[in-house]
Amino acid sequence: MNLDKQFSRRSFLRNAALFAGGVAGASALSGQVPSTAFAAEPGVGKNWAKDGSFELKLMPSSSTNASSEDGTYRVHNASSFPADNADPIPPRSLPSTWDMECEVCVVGAGRGGLNEAARSAELGAKTICVEAMSIVGGNAQSAGMCAILGGSKLQEPKKFAFPEYPFDPQALTDWAMDEYHYAADPYLIYKISEMGGPCIDWMGDCGVEWRLGEIPVYVAPKASTLDHHVLKMKDATDRMYEFAKEKGCEFYFQCPAVALVQDESGRIVGIVVKDKF
Repeated sequence: MNLDKQFSRRSFLRNAALFAGGVAGASALSGQVPSTAFAAEPGVGKNWAKDGSFELKLMPSSSTNASSEDGTYRVHNASSFPADNADPIPPRSLPSTWDMECEVCVVGAGRGGLNEAARSAELGAKTICVEAMSIVGGNAQSAGMCAILGGSKLQEPKKFAFPEYPFDPQALTDWAMDEYHYAADPYLIYKISEMGGPCIDWMGDCGVEWRLGEIPVYVAPKASTLDHHVLKMKDATDRMYEFAKEKGCEFYFQCPAVALVQDESGRIVGIVVKDKF
């Protein structure tokens, strides 16, 4: 069986909005976690004794926060992670034939990828979403809730907005830039501010049942409980997955993307994935 499958987008420039979404998903492929993010040398844990030696007197795991049941700590070795290389991934050249073709290819079926795939399919594009894991949702499944600082129809009855009502995305951007000491992209912050509320409303139209928290900045699925913070957002990610499938999106799991495909002009026109990883 051919382990490398290649996907393309036919007439990818047909819809600028879809193009932007597809590229956002594909561009994530080139980002690698540098090995310097893991300070420990191969085979060396991150916990040392006070005298500088590696001889640690560990208490039983039942009374500590040790990583293993025997009271030891898991060694964080960068070489054991797939992303232990900061070098750019060279793009692949155009193949003679494609295994599959689509107009939008979304890489990753986490919270962002699910919404991207659902919206692309809803707008009529032939959409494929590839996911390295065997399930959807990514880290969003274990998120307690999400915070929307204004602009959602859910918040209108309580007249809630930050920094003041009525909601103004520019006012929120100005506050956020000052809060982050101008170390953020103001255009990105503005777009998040402007579209956060409408995105939550759109997900509601797709079938996600939202509710506001006691403080109306917090939004969580209706069936979740205030005292349960594990898999609270799973209802939302599951519903967006079902909605995307209803609109015709094709999902492929255990298919991590390994490279981009570039045509003669330098335009990204597809990806290579490892099938059934």
